[in-house]
Amino acid sequence: MSFISIVNAVFSGEDEIIQGVLQASGFQLVEDSDLVERAAESSQMSPATIAKAFSARRSVFNSFTRERERAVADLKVALAETVAADGVAVVGFC
Repeated sequence: MSFISIVNAVFSGEDEIIQGVLQASGFQLVEDSDLVERAAESSQMSPATIAKAFSARRSVFNSFTRERERAVADLKVALAETVAADGVAVVGFC
């Protein structure tokens, strides 16, 4: 299980770096949106609901529903399943 994790920053030349890493390694690119879709497929939440987990804001109902915690758990499972395959470059907050 080998993978590369790239976290972007403002004015970092992210696109050029990512393309260089992908060309040099031959790895497959996986972005946060891909992981959100994968997490939504395996859970009962919509992709929009899962994507809200990246926000610092919490819903006023979160103390009852634990929606954010479930979304983060689903993202962790999706990330673990994704990096279990060899040759993956993960880009983003995940």
